Amino acid sequence: MNRTDRIYAIVEELRAIAPRPRSATWLAHRFEVSTRTVERDISALSRPGCRCGRSRGEPAATASTRR
Repeated sequence: MNRTDRIYAIVEELRAIAPRPRSATWLAHRFEVSTRTVERDISALSRPGCRCGRSRGEPAATASTRR
């Protein structure tokens, strides 16, 4: 899976369980990448205004379904 497809899949995964968080470790296992890769993907999503975030100190990500 390339990066663009993975980022899109992460967003869809987070929206499906919103507002509950999903750990970066869980996402890494799901997409067969490292936790650091997931963290970079979440960081990239946060820049252009995607409503997903990460709690500092907690390896989790969430997404808002509101626009």
